[in-house]
Amino acid sequence: MTELIHAAILGLTQGLAEFLPISSSAHLLIIPQIFGWSYLGKSFDVALHFGTLLALVAVFREDIAALLRGTRALLPGQAAKPEETRLVKLLVVGCLPAGIIGLTFEKAIEQKLGGLLFMAAMLIVWGVLLELADRKGADHRRTIADLTFKDALIIGCAQAAALMPGTSRSGSTITVALFLGFSRTEAARFSFLLSLPVVAGASLLKGIELATDASTLNILGPLLVGVLVSAVSGFLCIKYFLKYLQSNSFRPFVIYRIALGAFLIYWATTHGG
Repeated sequence: MTELIHAAILGLTQGLAEFLPISSSAHLLIIPQIFGWSYLGKSFDVALHFGTLLALVAVFREDIAALLRGTRALLPGQAAKPEETRLVKLLVVGCLPAGIIGLTFEKAIEQKLGGLLFMAAMLIVWGVLLELADRKGADHRRTIADLTFKDALIIGCAQAAALMPGTSRSGSTITVALFLGFSRTEAARFSFLLSLPVVAGASLLKGIELATDASTLNILGPLLVGVLVSAVSGFLCIKYFLKYLQSNSFRPFVIYRIALGAFLIYWATTHGG
């Protein structure tokens, strides 16, 4: 029962922190450390990401259908709206940096930059950048329809930068999109759409790695709880976050990032890490 409660709490954490610009990796690392919980394993990590993938699919199902039509139109003899095909190409360009760097350096980044102090620094630095971008972009009106391939590549590089623990994938991509002149809601929407191929690809690759791991069956209950809670909380988070951004700023998330970063510095210096 204890493991199921831990799984539910971590699933809720993943569902919220994956889509809010506050770094899910920092939260999933520090919460078990603070409470002394045992690590549920890589299978559980994959389950949490699969849950957030389900949330993305549920919220953006119409956009995904358009992307599928746009992808099919790339084949000979198929047709789709020009904007659908164009968005597919933009997402491909945007995903290239994270795909290349992730496949090449992800493990090295985790090993070299996975400490709490580095996480704290990234939380604070990107929090300050988000504040600056939010001030600059408060009155911006660019939409996804205005997105250029240069924009997609630049935002894609921000997504690659989020491989550094504590950065936050949504935080870095939204920040850069705001600097490029996109509105708050459109910056968040493109950030979420851009995450679809990355989250799906990562879940697939890691899922294949763990498919033959017999120990996965030992935590089947926590896995199912983690998937369910992260999916439901992620779905609600995306819906309400996009609604919130229609008339509110990112200031609360900036304050939270800086406060969490300061706490991690305290925790690392008093407990090690």
